[in-house]
Amino acid sequence: MTNTLTVARSGLAAALSAAKFRVSPEVPQTFSPPLCWIAPRSPYRAPGQTFSRKRIALSVICLAASGTNAAALEAVDQLASDVADVVKATNWFRLDAEEIGVPQLYSSAQGQEYLGAAVNVIVEVDR
Repeated sequence: MTNTLTVARSGLAAALSAAKFRVSPEVPQTFSPPLCWIAPRSPYRAPGQTFSRKRIALSVICLAASGTNAAALEAVDQLASDVADVVKATNWFRLDAEEIGVPQLYSSAQGQEYLGAAVNVIVEVDR
C-alpha cells in the first residue's frame, strides 16, 4: 500500500509541473529559484468532512528570489498567487483558509538565503 502523503505530494507536484512550474515533491538537497517544493504541514492528517475520509495538509513552498527588497517580495507574491490559481483549478486539491503564508527566508545547504512563501493546500482522501 502506498503512503498517503507520498501520493498526495506526487499528485500536487504533477498538477504544478503540468502548469510549467519547477517543482519537487519533497525538499530538495540544493535549490535555486524559481522553484516550488511540497512539504507536509501541521496538522498533517485530520478527519475529513465525512467519516470515510481523511484530510491531508500540505504546503507548497514557493521560492522566487534572493534578498528581501521590493522586487523579491513582488516576485514571491506573484509565484505564490500563480500556484494558488493552479490549486484552485484542480478537482482534487483546495486552498486552506490561510491561503498564502507570510514571506520568509529559506536557507540552502550552501548558506544562501532565498525569499519564499507557503501556499497552504488541503486534500481529502479515502481512509
